[in-house]
Amino acid sequence: DNKSTTSVISTSVSKEVIVDPTVHIIEPDEEDEKWEKVNERKASFSLPPRPPRGSLPATASSIFHGSSLVDYQGRSWCAVPSGIHTNNVKNRDLDSIECYLPKKCIKKFIGHNKGVQVVEFFPNSGHLLLSASLDGKLKIWDVLDDRQVKRTYLGHTEAIRHAGFNNDGSNIISTGFDRYIRLWDVETGQATSTFSNRKMSYQVKFHPNDSNSFLAPSSDNRIYQWDIRTGNVSQIYNHHL
Repeated sequence: DNKSTTSVISTSVSKEVIVDPTVHIIEPDEEDEKWEKVNERKASFSLPPRPPRGSLPATASSIFHGSSLVDYQGRSWCAVPSGIHTNNVKNRDLDSIECYLPKKCIKKFIGHNKGVQVVEFFPNSGHLLLSASLDGKLKIWDVLDDRQVKRTYLGHTEAIRHAGFNNDGSNIISTGFDRYIRLWDVETGQATSTFSNRKMSYQVKFHPNDSNSFLAPSSDNRIYQWDIRTGNVSQIYNHHL
């Protein structure tokens, strides 16, 4: 049939079909989960509550704040403007690049209700700015023109811990204290995939040469390498005590 499905995966490799193909949840087996809860109680002052077994993430959405999704030439709102040099050193004369220390504040970006955890410029061009906040929201800001917020991404029910662009700026990945990792399409604002192994992921980072893979260091002292295409963990690094 044409019904959509969600992958809820246990460590015993069995899959349970539920609702949405973009949601990939790895449930630990019951014995492992019992010991994880014991260890997490010891650090309960710093860890968010563990989601109930079988629970699913909140519905994600986004809000576009600009006047138009495309410009007069039909280019996307997030495309690099013409005339903007990129940081591709292969195509640039390094002697022509001049750098200066900042001497004054030229703009305050106001829009989040709580503290901001991370900011990151759009890769190579820097014409947009990503901000991730404790209010559970991601925002993209225009840096070159009106310097206003362009799009808000809503999908985390708790504070966001970390977020960042992939190599070409087409996607954002974010992790929050709701223990979910979200993959976002920058242009459309859609949450294209959601990942969780019920651990608290403190950071997320795309592979430098492959945007289909990312790392997530987690609360169990392990680093998980996720494959976006399959929704599975492809590698676990467990050498931290």
